[in-house]
Order: sequence, then structure tokens, then C-alpha cells
Amino acid sequence: MFVSQDYVIGFRDIDKNYELTNKALLGFFEDTAGKHSNIVGYGLLDISRTKKTWFLISIKLKVFKRPKYSEKITITTWCTERKNLYAIRNYEAKNEKGEVFAIASSKWVSIDAENNSILKFNDELNNEFGPETKMNFEDERTFKIKEPTNYSISKEFQIHKSMIDINNHVHNTYYLDFLKEVVPEEIQNKEINELEILYKNQIFYDDTITILYSKELENNYVVIKSDDSKKVNAIIKF
Repeated sequence: MFVSQDYVIGFRDIDKNYELTNKALLGFFEDTAGKHSNIVGYGLLDISRTKKTWFLISIKLKVFKRPKYSEKITITTWCTERKNLYAIRNYEAKNEKGEVFAIASSKWVSIDAENNSILKFNDELNNEFGPETKMNFEDERTFKIKEPTNYSISKEFQIHKSMIDINNHVHNTYYLDFLKEVVPEEIQNKEINELEILYKNQIFYDDTITILYSKELENNYVVIKSDDSKKVNAIIKF
């Protein structure tokens, strides 16, 4: 099942060049995924009945070109397959001309809404989402990110209430804000066209995290840690 939704890029969705930001794009992806879940009966308003919710555990994004303020875009999402403990969801973004300007692949786990435990996928749940065979990346089943060995920049940051979503943890798009706290100035001034985010452990209100930056060979990394840097919360590679 392919599910699409149209958006118009607004003021809050753009950077200084009037172009769509990664944070806004991930938000559009998430909203379209929510539409898909609503259609099959596993959306936010169904949680009281299904006792299931969804956590994002990784996403891989590639942007080819960036639409600008006031342009209309169309986001399409679909699920490709499920494993015992996670499902793969793909996204495609098109501009007004029908050109694909971005693609993404993500992994999700199903969570018991009452005790936050991970649930196994069954055939019934998989079939409800109408899995397709189309994949955006050849390695979307296996892509992983390893933590770098050394860091050149480090900054402590305390989590605000405004970052917390309905699952009582930091919403996934705010991790891109953490990135901007530590990356060098030349990266600050432009959007990143290829990135991967691995979400490992939840971050909660009033947590103090450490945001670290590293560059190894041609790759940049931002790593978020907590508990005096003993726990890795997320790794971003770009």
C-alpha cells in the first residue's frame, strides 16, 4: 500500500536560503506515516484500543535538490517488509514538477503502550500495512552506524519540556537541533544532503546530555550521550 499526502512549504519549514530543511522534511515523512497508520487502524487515536504505539529506531535520508518556500510537495510512504522485531518504511518526496527530490528509509519497532516493551510483529499486522517490494536503498535492511573513536568538540545540554512528545521522550526531529550545537561553522550554514540517524536510547525531560562531534576520514559524526557519557542515546552520520 502506497500512501501519499500533499504539503505546502511554510515559513517554519525553511532555512536562510528559503529552502526546505531536513527537520521539516522528516516531520512531513512522519505525518504521512501517521496517515498510513490511521488508514489501517494503528494510528495515534487507535492506541487506546490496540495498546500499540511506534518508536523510530533509525532513518537514512538522501536529498537530491531542495524545494523552496511556498512550493507544493507530495510525500509518499510505504512499508517494504517486517522482521520479528522491526518494520521497514520507505519515503519518497516529489516537487511540483513531479521530480523526486528526496528519498528515505526507516526502521520502526512496535511498542506496548502500557509497559513500553517491544512487541513482535505477526503476519496479521504485517498484512494490514500492505507491504510493497520497492526499496530506496540496497542496504536498508542492514545499514548500521558505529560510534567513532575520538571527538574534537563536546557540549553539555539540558533537555527542555518543549522537546518532549506524547511518548514522553525527546521527539526524533529534535536530534537534528542537537547536531547544530556542535558541528563546525562551515556545516552550520547549509543543510546536509545525506545523513543517517540511529536512535539507541530514549532521552527524557530534564536529562543532561553530552553532544559530541567527530570527523573520521570523509564522514562526520554527532553522538549524543547521557549518564556521564556511559550511555549512547543516538549516533548521526553524514
